[in-house]
Amino acid sequence: MVLTIATITIGVLFFLKTRVIYSLGCDGNILMISNKLNDKYSNYKNIPKSNGIALCNNLKEVADRDLAEINTNKYYRVLPMKHGIPKLTHDAKKLLDTIGLLFHKKLLGTKYEGAKFNVTSALRTVSQQKALMKVNTNAIPKSAHLYGTTFDIKHSKFYLPMVRLSRCNNDELKEMLGQVLYDLRKQKYCFVTTENRQPCFHVVLNNISN
Repeated sequence: MVLTIATITIGVLFFLKTRVIYSLGCDGNILMISNKLNDKYSNYKNIPKSNGIALCNNLKEVADRDLAEINTNKYYRVLPMKHGIPKLTHDAKKLLDTIGLLFHKKLLGTKYEGAKFNVTSALRTVSQQKALMKVNTNAIPKSAHLYGTTFDIKHSKFYLPMVRLSRCNNDELKEMLGQVLYDLRKQKYCFVTTENRQPCFHVVLNNISN
């Protein structure tokens, strides 16, 4: 009996040790820049179609398009997409990977080193867009997501192994990622909109010649 209890205790301690979670303080002096990421649909409405793929009415047609799959990696996580497909054009994936790399480098040497952002949406078929419009008032018929050149990054929640990120931690990471996006937008690589009703950065590929 004693041996059994000891074994259970050791097992619990080992589990807790491997699941150590700690909290981080907040600096409170992060540059606010997300409010400057405010591109309107009218700024880029014709660009996704010219840079992207032909519309896909259903999943079968997606297989006929030249697309790159996006997966969770060392820079970001790809979350399950109820109304979408984790695929982008090759240029859009290159943009996403660039954002991930620059964000990773920006966090080096900080308390957030190793944090990842979450990608919540990418390509959508026409039927998926119609379904989304029934539950999301932000969704529009001619969405940039239909062309594989657009993705959403959740800005209200980030991921850092072994750490319980507080609201202010996530707010700071939001602005740090916002700085990366602002610089890329300034260089005309993309358009970015900070959405709040659906808390994400809506990123649209712009210049595919860079």
